[in-house]
Amino acid sequence: MSEKKRMGLYLGIVFVLAWGAYIVAWVCGLHYGDTGFRTVLTIAAFFPALAMIICRKVGDEGYDLDDAYIAPHLRGNVRRYLFAYFFPLFLVCLTCLLFFTFFPENCDLAATEFLDGMVEMGMERERAVGAMYSQIMMTIVAGPLINVLITFAEELGFRGYLLPKLKHCFQKYTGLKSALVCGAIWSVWYLPLYGDGYLYGTGYPGYPVLGFVTGFLFYGLLGVILSYFAFKTGSVIPGALLRSGISAMAVTGVYFTTGESYLVVGPSVYGLCGCLTLLLFALLYGLRMLRMERQGVLYYAPPPPRKKRKRTKVAKK
Repeated sequence: MSEKKRMGLYLGIVFVLAWGAYIVAWVCGLHYGDTGFRTVLTIAAFFPALAMIICRKVGDEGYDLDDAYIAPHLRGNVRRYLFAYFFPLFLVCLTCLLFFTFFPENCDLAATEFLDGMVEMGMERERAVGAMYSQIMMTIVAGPLINVLITFAEELGFRGYLLPKLKHCFQKYTGLKSALVCGAIWSVWYLPLYGDGYLYGTGYPGYPVLGFVTGFLFYGLLGVILSYFAFKTGSVIPGALLRSGISAMAVTGVYFTTGESYLVVGPSVYGLCGCLTLLLFALLYGLRMLRMERQGVLYYAPPPPRKKRKRTKVAKK
């Protein structure tokens, strides 16, 4: 079976399973925000990994850990793992900075409106402040681990299986082109959800077209960054940590927002301000991919084995 046929089989399986699940849920009266639909979304996140397993079985490709981008490859990549782990924090801070620069009237560093809501629910203000900052610290420290199993399953299919296959479709600038195409396909995979209020709700101006455009841009740009980490580390684990952290911290900026605002704009990282921030990183990593590919150092290569120290024997007197 050719690589193009394997890609076609993978895309057919992953799109039919996910979109079919959404359609069945909508027919049954479930919508985004319902507990039942959240379950559907969780199950759908495992479809890319399931499609990968089916394709490897049908195509007789085997399940080599390196070939499937499953091996962690920590040696030589610790700094990239650390950056992937804390990248969501940088993204949230820069997105909030951009949003509050554009909309200073929505900035409330004291989180007054959010804390007032917690007080109205019966919590003492001091406890509310402590709970809010405890939640923020927990998402910073543990956010990349909270949903890592779900994001790992998704990355396993798109960056672990589809991305390497796309490299065979291009003769020049294969790394960047495959990253862009993989990110675009991944974005399309999410498209039907925005009409149901996914990430942005339904009450914003320009619904649902603006949601379709913003969501497509967000996942497309993020896909370039995730592809870079997959290429350099030879593993989808850093990308899974990064994705999990974004999911956990995405709306942290809402705590410090007052007045009327729309998530499709900000301060959620999924909004337009988040897309502008991601654009900066995507451009940086895209240019880095071009430079590294010309130098022949873009794709993961095992580091040389460590030299064993020779033990010198001490002569006995």
